[in-house]
Amino acid sequence: MSKKKIIIPVILVVTVAGIAGILFYTCYHRWDNATCTTAKTCSICGKTEGKPLGHNWTEATCEEPRTCSSCGKTEGTVLGHNWEKATCEIPKTCSICGKTQGHALGHELGAYTVVKEATCSEEGRKEAVCFRCQKTIMESVDKIAHTPGKWEVKEDYSISAQAIITPGEQVKKCTVCDKELESKEYMIELSTSQRNAVLKAYQEVQNWHCGRDFLINDVLVGFNGYSLEDATFAVDHIDVDWDHQAILYAKENGVGESENKITEMMQYYGFNQDQIAEALKEIGY
Repeated sequence: MSKKKIIIPVILVVTVAGIAGILFYTCYHRWDNATCTTAKTCSICGKTEGKPLGHNWTEATCEEPRTCSSCGKTEGTVLGHNWEKATCEIPKTCSICGKTQGHALGHELGAYTVVKEATCSEEGRKEAVCFRCQKTIMESVDKIAHTPGKWEVKEDYSISAQAIITPGEQVKKCTVCDKELESKEYMIELSTSQRNAVLKAYQEVQNWHCGRDFLINDVLVGFNGYSLEDATFAVDHIDVDWDHQAILYAKENGVGESENKITEMMQYYGFNQDQIAEALKEIGY
């Protein structure tokens, strides 16, 4: 074998050995993190650095042994539950961890006693005593049904100067609590005599500026011949302010008259004392 062929392998062996030596003494470490039981370690050369972290123990519970929260290692045994018996309102319960099992027993009640009667507007109350725990249990009693009364007028219909009717409203109330239960439109059909009495009432009240009773008895019945029934119906359903009519009468008829004379005249024309007093004040008396 030639010297050249021997020298080449020798050079290769020396080179590899040199590189291995360099790597051994100058390793570029690839560190694995420390664990509870192992220090920080190079995965290439096995070199370690620092110390293991040590376990971070969580104390044992009723259902789990002492456990390392970092690595999950367990040690020892579980504590086991310390059960307290179920009661009427609380299920079987561990006094250590509060875990429950099953259901509460429920109260075993005697006969109920009504302590407040139910009405249509308020619930009642009843109570009973538990045989097991002696606790007094209160329960509500449902409201009773309303007692409907008869239809009554809530807002009367009105009739315009053209004898056009604006409907009113009727309601049905509970006779016990007075709550409105139903409502409906309230309307009538005018007879010919009623319609004419209404038209005449609107006309005459503007001419006379008189009080209610005078307009009914003297003007519509006495002067115009309407029946008392139609006259009363018409006057009670026209849209008129009797207090204002009193003021208009005093202003139109009180010029040059004494207070006593105006008072006497207004009484004759059907105004009451309050209406007369307010009218006199308006004209300066």
